[in-house]
Amino acid sequence: MEPEYAGLYGPPYEEGELPEQTYLEDWRDKIFEVVDGYRSDLIYFDFGIGLPALIKHDEYRREVVAYYYKWVEERGKEVGVAHGGTSRSFSTTSRR
Repeated sequence: MEPEYAGLYGPPYEEGELPEQTYLEDWRDKIFEVVDGYRSDLIYFDFGIGLPALIKHDEYRREVVAYYYKWVEERGKEVGVAHGGTSRSFSTTSRR
């Protein structure tokens, strides 16, 4: 990652190292912003949801999905959560 794009991707860190806590919090907060601001029917995660840092700190992934599904229940929408890339422990789901 290029340092000039840190505002978009978060601060750079070396492969194999875990990012700082603020990276994980920013990731979570950006997803919350998408849920609240765009009312998405589908949230798709490319490779990021399977990053070692998010697997190690699974509470962030769970918090994001729980937040989205709570939002869905309040509105009675049918939605989905999907992923691609390297994620091994997170699957496509839908909820209404």
